[in-house]
Amino acid sequence: MAKENLDACAREFHKNGYIPYNMALNERSMTIAQSLVLANENCLKQSFARVNLLIQQIETKKDLRIEHRGALWTKGRVAASLAPKDGRYYEAALDVYATMERLDGGDFEPGLRISELLIMMGRYSEALYPINKAIHNDPKNTECLRVRGTLYFLDNNFDEAIKDFKLAVDTDPTPELYYYYALSLYHEGHLGAALHAIASALEVRADQPDVLRLQAQLYKETGQFDKALKSLNEALSLDYKSAESIIAKGELYFDAGRPQQASRWFQKCTKVEPWNIKCEVYKGLCLVNTGKFYDGIKELTTRVLRNYPLPGQKPTNGQIRSFYIREWARYLSMAADKAHLGTYPENELSRKFTLSWLTNKNWLVNDDIPEFNDGKGLANSIDVETTPWENIDEGKKKLACLALKIGQYHRSVTDLENPRKEMAIGLAAIEIFQRFKNEDKDSQKVSTMQLSWKEAAAVANKWIRMVDLNEPSFWIDDLYTGKISGIPPEVLYHQVGTAIPYQYQKYHEFFFKYSLATKPHLSKTGADNISDMIAKGVEPGEKEMLPLLAGSVHYSTGTFREETFRTTPGKTLLAGEIVLRNEGFVDSASKSFYRTVATAKIERSKAQFDQFKQELDTVWSRLYIDKEGDDDSLEYAWLLYFYFILLAPTNENTSEIAFAVTYGALLSLRQFVFPNGSSRPFLPPKMILKLEVMQAQSPEEWVRMMKQYYNYDEKRLTHDEWHKSIFFQIPEVKNKFKLLRDMTEILNIDTYQFCDSSSPDKTDKIKL
Repeated sequence: MAKENLDACAREFHKNGYIPYNMALNERSMTIAQSLVLANENCLKQSFARVNLLIQQIETKKDLRIEHRGALWTKGRVAASLAPKDGRYYEAALDVYATMERLDGGDFEPGLRISELLIMMGRYSEALYPINKAIHNDPKNTECLRVRGTLYFLDNNFDEAIKDFKLAVDTDPTPELYYYYALSLYHEGHLGAALHAIASALEVRADQPDVLRLQAQLYKETGQFDKALKSLNEALSLDYKSAESIIAKGELYFDAGRPQQASRWFQKCTKVEPWNIKCEVYKGLCLVNTGKFYDGIKELTTRVLRNYPLPGQKPTNGQIRSFYIREWARYLSMAADKAHLGTYPENELSRKFTLSWLTNKNWLVNDDIPEFNDGKGLANSIDVETTPWENIDEGKKKLACLALKIGQYHRSVTDLENPRKEMAIGLAAIEIFQRFKNEDKDSQKVSTMQLSWKEAAAVANKWIRMVDLNEPSFWIDDLYTGKISGIPPEVLYHQVGTAIPYQYQKYHEFFFKYSLATKPHLSKTGADNISDMIAKGVEPGEKEMLPLLAGSVHYSTGTFREETFRTTPGKTLLAGEIVLRNEGFVDSASKSFYRTVATAKIERSKAQFDQFKQELDTVWSRLYIDKEGDDDSLEYAWLLYFYFILLAPTNENTSEIAFAVTYGALLSLRQFVFPNGSSRPFLPPKMILKLEVMQAQSPEEWVRMMKQYYNYDEKRLTHDEWHKSIFFQIPEVKNKFKLLRDMTEILNIDTYQFCDSSSPDKTDKIKL
């Protein structure tokens, strides 16, 4: 840089206050300003040499202490900029800031910069002391609070990070501080507060793709699809080639049950980042989910074979998953034109294949896992062509819209919408209802059943397993007969540490209190106030007491209306296990604590299967009584869900299958059911239906809770009301969707665009 330009820029630096310690304009401060200008122009070594020479000239002169400190500060900054390229400069910078600290122990700058350098070097445990000292010297300095908050954040100490970032944004509300404040809140499960912080960040500065992506994720996890999509569209308008934004939009569409739209974005991702295996796998998965079996299997095969690991290397999860999805899609493609009424893929696929998938075995190690149909190729004629909504049969439209409404009753208002899953649940429920014997239209009698509960569940499973081929649900009966082993338990609740995940915030108190109830000896240790602690949300200072609860607690349930059951009256059934596990003492850079993992799970065993299968058999037999008037059938219908969850006979989608069976049974009892409250047609915020089973603790309590959450009459509809209902005006599901091809075609439709959102009542037709 020419000397004239350098001098001019240095004067501008001086004028704008970029010089440390507000030094007066003189020859020495100009040298410091020139060094900063050179550093800003990436002439780092020239800058370092210039300021180093100045330090040698003035370090012994006591009347130039301010200039000396300013020169040292500049040298440290330049050395820190050189350090990533040459590690020797890290120690040089640390020495410079240590000298500054000796010159003035009350200055916050040395501690701040030392801490920044140590964080850059990954020495987190050493970085805490100097930044604490800097904050002691200047408690409200936002730079110091930002650095300490960042240190806490990197050390997973989000509680403390939240406090520092909150203090910082109150003093200096910059977008960066708001972003990390929101991110810390997100990690602690405080999504509402995080959304508020993100909104504040965007008010300060709107053109921030990273902030918009975080906002979209927060909206997504709180069930606000449209707002999440809007945020991602804004992020892409700022940087349309951003792989992070493209992936986020693809995942949003995929998780919201729209694989056709998701496929376009994952295809874009593979062009922007051809090496991104996640985009490749999702691209193939979107294709097979929508019935594009030929292209989807080709994509997955390419992903599996092209990235075959070298000897000694471990395959990625994407490679392992691609193999199983490919073979599963091959099976479905061969069955696309077969009637799928009550079929069991478990009987047609190799048992070794399904078990290997369920236990996530490495197919490269277990190379004897057979390929379906001996790996023969496919023709593109098998692909499903989705018909536009305008050309779909009117009967199918009515079924699809009615099914969507029924499926919505299963999810909470804070769950992400998924028309694909909701429609599958509803179609399954309607088909189960229709497969009961048709009553005589002139009869006043209630219909009687013609299928077992397992056959009804198989009808539900055939629909719901088609929602996402990445997570198909298989029956695992053989586990209960002792033929196989190794299937993991059904996990209902999982919490690591003391941060409560957003979706579990309704249930954490129950699980901790249930654990506490089994440990009365804790009152002797001074921990008898844990119930109060939990009730008020677990104060940070008391969290260290939680490991005292560590242990396994079996959750039990009694029988319902014992005189009607074939089980021993008063018998207690083991219904699950609540585990609060102490994983030992953890000493991190910023805290020392006992790490806990809280889990609620249902262990799958033959003894448990025998118990709850008997309960389900009895409940099913008590559902339909050949008389008119009041009886207990409605209560037994809800018990189908209760015991099916505790039985857990499928590896995935247990709740969705159980709800479809239950709702089909309720329809057969001439009963319209829909959620109560302001969140209608959805369940209340953060409610997970299968976790309500654990919280109920007894069948009687479960039935009482369902009567509270869902609106239905104690008496069935009258004969005339029943025959005026929408359910007598729709065609048979099994006739309209005979083939897997038909099922896939209707699931591909985004019914949110075409169906009215109103809920059915006793007499009115659903608006279509």
